[in-house]
Amino acid sequence: MLETGAVSYGRGTSYSPVVDLLKQYFGIEGRDDHPRVREKVAEKLMALDPALARYHAALLWLLDVRATIRTGRTWIPPNAGGGRSMG
Repeated sequence: MLETGAVSYGRGTSYSPVVDLLKQYFGIEGRDDHPRVREKVAEKLMALDPALARYHAALLWLLDVRATIRTGRTWIPPNAGGGRSMG
C-alpha cells in the first residue's frame, strides 16, 4: 500500500505527494543517483508493460531527473517554465 498526504498553502497544489508516491512505488532511495533512478523507473515500467516506456521521460521529470530521448534532446514538458505545481 502506498500513502501520501498534501496540504495546499497557495493557489497551486504541489506535486510533492505524487513524487512521494512515485518514489515509494519505484523503490527510489535518497542515495540513488540519477542513472540509478532512470534504471529503476525503466525496469518497473518494462515489467508492467513495455508500452508504458513512453511515459519514462515524464515520470523522470516529476522525479526531477533529467531524461534524454533517443534523438539526444532533453524532454521538456509543456508549461515547464515554472515549478512543478498544479492549479
